[in-house]
Amino acid sequence: MEEHPVLQHTTAVYFEHKKIFDLCERLYELTQKVTDSMNEKWGSYGKWNNYKKFLALLLARNIRAFSGCIMLCNEGQKNNAECLERVIVESFIVLRFVQTNKEKLATRFFQYATVGIRRFFETLNAENPIVHPLKEELNIIAPDWKKRYEEVKALYPSERSWSGKSLDAMAQDANISEIYNSMYRFLSDMIHVSDGSLAGFLRKTDTGFAIEPNEETTTINASLGLSFTFYYDILEEVRNEFNINMKQEFDQIWKEFEAVRDSQTK
Repeated sequence: MEEHPVLQHTTAVYFEHKKIFDLCERLYELTQKVTDSMNEKWGSYGKWNNYKKFLALLLARNIRAFSGCIMLCNEGQKNNAECLERVIVESFIVLRFVQTNKEKLATRFFQYATVGIRRFFETLNAENPIVHPLKEELNIIAPDWKKRYEEVKALYPSERSWSGKSLDAMAQDANISEIYNSMYRFLSDMIHVSDGSLAGFLRKTDTGFAIEPNEETTTINASLGLSFTFYYDILEEVRNEFNINMKQEFDQIWKEFEAVRDSQTK
């Protein structure tokens, strides 16, 4: 894992929300310790069970998302950060769903890879100029993907997704529908082209309207708090699954986060 780029601690946004920024950076630093321990304690990725492999991939994706949220919020780009916040919330929902039957669903997650490849190529016109080089590259990386597809295709009758369920249905199975209906749907509305998401880009004037290039930054603490909460849960599950003895550090940073969060709601 690469070190986190140093934030520009001179921005007005940083000073406005210094406490939550500093906590996010510390959580990112804990991530470095977790990934180092994973390698030292467990060795080769190829020897892990599928649930551990799934967690490693999920963490890798969310390390980038969490880091990106911090950096974008530091620049006052809350709208762009919300795209990555949605990645983190979606990852949390998928994680909770997989935890309902860890090894079975993690295995299903990995077996779907060749089904996804086939669906991708089927949606492209054979004359599309990007198809040929992609197929060539794929045949080098995974020359037996067609054979593997034939072996697993019966497990995915709809072939629409690895789980065979919508994200909403996964949330229901994991008993976290409230998170899907509130956090995930709100973030989806904010990043899609909708009346609610576009309204913030215009400002009324006496003669009409003007494009508003700068976002308001007063709610950046809420964006960082949301990212912190769900990323923390993902990282904590990794720590538990890999038996990494950092409970005291995790408990301490969560306690400090709760204090900052509660002080902002008073």
